[in-house]
Amino acid sequence: MSSVTDHFKVQSTAKSHLKKNLSSASKGSNLKGSNLKTVEKKPLPDYVGEVLRNFDLSPEFGPSVGVGRLERWERAVDLGLNPPYVVRELVEANPDDVRYTESIWHDRV
Repeated sequence: MSSVTDHFKVQSTAKSHLKKNLSSASKGSNLKGSNLKTVEKKPLPDYVGEVLRNFDLSPEFGPSVGVGRLERWERAVDLGLNPPYVVRELVEANPDDVRYTESIWHDRV
């Protein structure tokens, strides 16, 4: 029985490149003496990801491609629709995190 990796080239992730570059920097490359820190964001809790994903995929609130979640939420309210208020609360509580502010289509389409 063959696996997917038998047929497709395994590609490294950006995270693995970051770790590789940071380890080489700590071994004395041209970044010697710099204060590099790895900042890893915790994954979204499952229920938060599900709420945001359901909002993004719900056609009743209009298109979500190319529109931030808050803008889409406000447009839905202006049109007399009833978008989930929790989406607005999540976006406003995390205004600098694209995982909250942008739809699942951000940087994909």
